[in-house]
Amino acid sequence: MKEFAPSGEGARIRVPGPPLSEGGGPAVSARPSPLAAGHFPSASCLALRVRNLTYSYPDGREALRGVHLEVASGETLGLIGPNGAGKSTLLLHLNGILRGEGTVEVFGRVVNDGSLREVRRLVGLLFEDPSDQLFMPTVFDDVAFGALNLGLSEAEARERTEAALRSVGMLEYADRPPQHLSLGQRKRVALATVLVLDCRLLALDDPTGGLDPAGREDFVRLFSSLPLTKIIATHDLDLAWGLCERVALMDGGQIVASGPARQVLCDEPLLRAHGLRLPRSVRAA
Repeated sequence: MKEFAPSGEGARIRVPGPPLSEGGGPAVSARPSPLAAGHFPSASCLALRVRNLTYSYPDGREALRGVHLEVASGETLGLIGPNGAGKSTLLLHLNGILRGEGTVEVFGRVVNDGSLREVRRLVGLLFEDPSDQLFMPTVFDDVAFGALNLGLSEAEARERTEAALRSVGMLEYADRPPQHLSLGQRKRVALATVLVLDCRLLALDDPTGGLDPAGREDFVRLFSSLPLTKIIATHDLDLAWGLCERVALMDGGQIVASGPARQVLCDEPLLRAHGLRLPRSVRAA
């Protein structure tokens, strides 16, 4: 696997093109990565640790091949790679929907039969197609379903459901059937179904897929504002460039490179070797 050395605290990584001034060129996140300055996280501050994870589908196709990954608490990680690389399959292991060989730990809890209830509260998984997680008659019922499964009283569940819908700007649609909403609105409701659980790690599978430019901008603004650890599986390298402190590149069921986003996403030979292209932000620099 190709490893990129973390940059120093506050350092700027140059991209092709003219020198970057304080106000010019592609914006560099002002928030230092938890992995900056070479200080890799101890086990006590890890949100996620994956060790030697392998998984094969029932037809025998090997989807994950010895995946190793660590994500620090509070970090935003971009998971990039071509179609079929294993990104979605990896996300489905984070809360035990799929179970392969190897170890997955979420905030120190090993994902196993005994921890599934707690892990699924900690990890909010947002599917690529929001219809896959919206199945109740109304928006309110879909969001309340998770709150009630936590064992909350009806009054507590209602309060938490209304708060989650309000946080994604969908409270006024509470009585609407989900299938009558636009794609962007359904994605917001799906996000509320995991926020109602008070999760600490948000795993998003192609969160901007299918959205028009305005809808993309609104949804990105929404989920990027959440003070949670985030893992974003995406083909949108401009999204990864703008939001992620670090990226991991997957191909063939393995992580083939990882490091600071501003280094990995500027490595054109690496990206092209795995069917990807430089972000527009970098090409325009």
